[in-house]
Amino acid sequence: MIKKSNVKNKNEPEPKLKKANKVAELISVAKANGIHEEINFGVIPNFKAQEVNAATGVFVRGATFFLNTSGIRHAFNGHGDHSIENARGQVGISDSDFELVPEILKDYDSVVKGNKGRKGQESIVFIKAIGKLTYHVVMSKNESKNGFGLVFNTMFIKK
Repeated sequence: MIKKSNVKNKNEPEPKLKKANKVAELISVAKANGIHEEINFGVIPNFKAQEVNAATGVFVRGATFFLNTSGIRHAFNGHGDHSIENARGQVGISDSDFELVPEILKDYDSVVKGNKGRKGQESIVFIKAIGKLTYHVVMSKNESKNGFGLVFNTMFIKK
């Protein structure tokens, strides 16, 4: 279920979306307006958390994976122009690439520590080759009083 952070009527039920349509719906919302919505992809399994910790030094046990409209907009703004990405030796991202994010997070080929964000949060880059392309999904570690999550920050694709 997509979670809305700025629901106007608290009594209004959240829309129930079919699992296959969640990412596509989130992309549509991200492109249409500035509303913040997110999809929860579940908690990172303990054995994967141990792999990530060993490879990056970032503690992620118990973290929840999130894809949100803010990250989608950021990814399109930074890596959506095919001509600019081509000059970088990369491929511009498209809507269908976001459908791969859950698979990349679940079954990555490698994982590396990313750069710290503006607010000092740690980031992790999940890397997976699919066909002739290599996908890089950057997730930021965001902590709150309710625990922490790995939140989608951006994505780019290398040729």
